[in-house]
Order: sequence, then C-alpha cells, then structure tokens
Amino acid sequence: MRHGSRAFVPLMIGLMVCLAAATGAARPQSGRVAGIVRNTEGEPIRGATIVAENSRAEPHSFTVTTDERGRFVITGLQGGAWQFLVSAPGYASHRQETDVSALRGKAGIEISLARSAAVGAGPLAGANARNVQADLQAANALLEGGQYDQAIAIYQAVLARVPALTTINLQIGNGYRLKKDYDRAVAFYQILLKTDPGNERVKVAIATAYLEKGDPKAAEDALGSPTTGTASRDVAYMMGEITLAQKQPDVAAVWYGKAAELDPGWTRPLLRLGLIAFDKGDKETAMKHLEKVVAADPNSPEAAQAKVILERLK
Repeated sequence: MRHGSRAFVPLMIGLMVCLAAATGAARPQSGRVAGIVRNTEGEPIRGATIVAENSRAEPHSFTVTTDERGRFVITGLQGGAWQFLVSAPGYASHRQETDVSALRGKAGIEISLARSAAVGAGPLAGANARNVQADLQAANALLEGGQYDQAIAIYQAVLARVPALTTINLQIGNGYRLKKDYDRAVAFYQILLKTDPGNERVKVAIATAYLEKGDPKAAEDALGSPTTGTASRDVAYMMGEITLAQKQPDVAAVWYGKAAELDPGWTRPLLRLGLIAFDKGDKETAMKHLEKVVAADPNSPEAAQAKVILERLK
C-alpha cells in the first residue's frame, strides 16, 4: 500500500473527531415550505401528490399530498435546490426546481397543472386527503428526528390505506437504510422500482444501501454499469463512492470530476477530489478543489472539513 494511502486514514479519523462540533454548527437549517396546487382555471386540486427531492440533503426525499383546498406543507427541508414533482389524477405531471433558502419569508410555492386527456379515480379516491397529508408530514418529521421505527409505521399505515401512493416505498426504504437494516431497505426500494423501472433515483438509493452495507459490487450492479459519457450527476457521484470503496482512487476521481462538471456548485464531489489529491501528495490540486468547496457553500459541512485541511496545507 502507498504511504499516501496510509496518511489518508488518520487524517479522516482526525477530521471525524475535531470536526464534530464544526459540522454540526454548519449543517443547513431545516425549513418549512408551504404551497398550493391549482389547475389552469385557478381551481385548487385536492389529493395532488408532491414529491420533494434533494440528493444533497438528509433525508433527501419527502412525500405529501394536498388537502381539500389544494394546500400542502413540507417541514424539515434543508436549504438548497429541491426538485418538486407534482402529480394528480387527470392532470399532466409537473416538475420544477426551487431554492428553498430563497423562499424563507415569502409566500411559498404556487403550482399550476394542466388537464390531461385521461381522467381516472386517482390514488386518493375514497381517502381523506387532509389526514393523508398530516400523516405524511408527521412521518417525515419523525424520520428527520431519528425516530425511524415510528416513521416507518406511519408510512406503512398510509400505504395500506392508499396503495396507489407507491412513492412512499422510497421513504420506507430510507427509514430502514438509516436504521442500517440494508436488506429490508433494498426490498422496499425494489418494490418501487418494479412500478417505475427507469427511476434513477431509486437505483441510486439501492446502490447507496448496498455500499453502506459494504458490498460495492452489488452497488455498482444496481446502477447498471453507467459510463461517464451518459451518467447523471447523482449516478456519477455514486460511482465515485463505489470505486473509492474498491480502492481505485484514480477511477473515483474521474467520476467525481464528472459529477462536479455537471453541478459545479456541489460541494461533495469537490471535497472528495480534494481529499484524493491530498492523499496523492498533490498539494496544489488539493488546495484548488478544497477552495472551490468553501467558495461554493461556505456554511456546508463539506466546507468545514475543507477549511481544516486547507489550514494544514498552508
């Protein structure tokens, strides 16, 4: 093993100890986002499903539904860019990206859905939309607070009442993954994948569970052998994590570089690139990447780590 690789381990152990307080203070604050879903005629849509996703956050996915007046509230969202996927029976789905940090102090999100040709009974037929929304919000709060069993129980109860809300399986899987019950997490992710085989988000979740379990080969298989030419930001970053776990830092650097190219403001791949360069003894490259981390988001946990290493490199 290279001497540089041995140096990397004590550095990371030291960071885990000395940055515990710093990263806690730098963690983005959780926020509350309210919104309303209407049709193009301005009428509120009851029972619309809103899935909020942000791969940089933890938890990185929330699911809620609108009440009888088309309103919804999501609590626990960290600051940053979130993707909101909105769907409702009889309407075309809508996706938009919203910076949650920029919403603070403002009215919230207003979403308009256009009618589609096919109109059915919908996933919330026969269910009380207000109760479903309240239960999902409670489960999301419990998941964020580390009360995983309680959150899972509520998600499963909602899914039992409204089986068509299959996206809840992602939240259930997240709960089991956070509990380190990786096999059960994968089982719930795969339930959702069967209904939506092309869902890249679910594939990344499965890969994450396998990697945390200590099986990088299964994690790579879950992603379907992607290439740097076609991989999305999240898949590229996950491949970096997988190849780094397989002790292939040079290959990992290529994947992290692809993720950073696709999203230059994402601090995680930039930090990984800095650490890999540091381990190789390439001080100049390490400093370049670490300085980008701090510039991209000075208050992020990654920036806190980057600042400590930069001080050591000066």
